[in-house]
Amino acid sequence: MLALASPILVLSLHVLGSRGSTVDIPSCPTCDHGSDDSAMLQLKSPGSHKVAPKDSALIVIDMQNDFISGNLTVPDGASIIPAINSLAELDGWAFVAYTMDYHPPNHASFADNSPFEKNPFDFVDMAYDEQGRICGEEYVSMYGPSANSNCSEEDVVSKFSQQLWPVHCVQGTWGQNLDDKITLPAMHTLIRKGITSVADSYGAFENNIIFLKGNLSDSDESKQLTNLEMVSQSSLEALLMTAGVSNVYIAGLALDYCVKYTALQATDRQFNTYLIEDAAKPVDAAQGEEAIHELEDHGVRMVSASEVPVNHLHP
Repeated sequence: MLALASPILVLSLHVLGSRGSTVDIPSCPTCDHGSDDSAMLQLKSPGSHKVAPKDSALIVIDMQNDFISGNLTVPDGASIIPAINSLAELDGWAFVAYTMDYHPPNHASFADNSPFEKNPFDFVDMAYDEQGRICGEEYVSMYGPSANSNCSEEDVVSKFSQQLWPVHCVQGTWGQNLDDKITLPAMHTLIRKGITSVADSYGAFENNIIFLKGNLSDSDESKQLTNLEMVSQSSLEALLMTAGVSNVYIAGLALDYCVKYTALQATDRQFNTYLIEDAAKPVDAAQGEEAIHELEDHGVRMVSASEVPVNHLHP
């Protein structure tokens, strides 16, 4: 049986005010809240009707309490909320999604849970077998059947250096919730990631077991990863394709981690990918600059929030 290593869950679409009704294909209807924020004024000029680009999705990354004013605060993270809200309420998005870290209390990325007496922001080598079980006898007491105490070199299909974090975005806590100032459009999708104990997920398309599975020999790369991929990838790509999305616009927190990895995963899947620079903030300014250069090297295009809307041509 596969270990429950999948860290990403795509929830049903939410239609606010309709008591839990859902739809199959996401869309973004008009949702003008009449805000006077300067960001909205920047996006909506008098005498013109601005809409989202055609065949495009807006993916807002991890605008949660713990990242804005909680246990893992991103500097100045709250400042991008007006721009994000104004973008989300544009007419015409084919798909709008909000991602959320959604960790169990015993999550392996928390320094407090490390069997190696590590501190927050330290790194630890992690390895996984083809069933998605974390390798190491040290993990068995905490993770039971989701750990493999006797991984041989042949058993390992993924290994990488995982950064450890303060406890954050724990399921059912205030820190896990989206910030109250985030205005959700009438039609949106919530994507929860990092939902199981042994695998972290920076990107919204797939977890770290798959995306960071480097440092393997050529012979290791030929190993069958099909089963592991089945429990490690989300439905986000399928949802985007169902909605007819060609272009993905990404904003949120943090630029040097989950924003960056989601953008890289989107461009890997052949979506035209855009980072909305003034609607994203990094944990560390220098790392943020490095992330921008890395994304540009991979074909991700940089835009400002004011450049996203396009003029609607009236008949």
